[in-house]
Amino acid sequence: MEKKIILPNTDNLKITSLGCGCNGECFVTSDGRVYKELFFKDEEERLRKLVDFNSDVFIFPETLIYTESGFMGYLMRFVDGQELIKLNQDELVREFIYALLSVEKEVIELTKKKIKINDSSDYNIIYTKDKRIEVIDTDFYDVYKSDNNLYRKNLISISFGTLAPFIGYSKHNNFIDDRLRKLYKYLCDGLIKPSEFLYELTIEFEKMCLECSTVNEFNKCMELVRK
Repeated sequence: MEKKIILPNTDNLKITSLGCGCNGECFVTSDGRVYKELFFKDEEERLRKLVDFNSDVFIFPETLIYTESGFMGYLMRFVDGQELIKLNQDELVREFIYALLSVEKEVIELTKKKIKINDSSDYNIIYTKDKRIEVIDTDFYDVYKSDNNLYRKNLISISFGTLAPFIGYSKHNNFIDDRLRKLYKYLCDGLIKPSEFLYELTIEFEKMCLECSTVNEFNKCMELVRK
């Protein structure tokens, strides 16, 4: 796939609008991809670096779009599923934990490539129909030359986005149990993976003889272990 295309205009890329974000509007194209037209065109240099990366989990820009007016935006793969902010409460927790494993593996690969994950909020994370987690809106990501703490920073970023349906997006969680408080601190410091933290919570609920199979049941259990 070409990494740069120059067009007379972008009208033919704007078939159906998917909505606006803080820095652009996304459209479904005629061939089923997504075109994001940026409001601010000063991100070209950052995006030129990101088109060099491919991932099955993180949806990076694939092709930069230009017109005679200059840089306009980029094309990326379309992801069909639920935003985590709207996650179905009947989804199974064990399937979500399994999906997290692929994300965590890819975080390691991105870190090796010196990519810093930014803006991984739950509305930028999709739970697909085949029970996978994919992360969109990667255009704020940075490529670093060197950062010894990059893996921990990336893990922290992805942890609070992916776990938002279970623990909320705030880092201010006050657990009753000392062990859970310690595990939560490890999560906040990037010392354990989100799948590990979620699994430990399910173990705690099972010890309490509580049912936590679905997201809805899990959230009801959470009310019992927080102050």
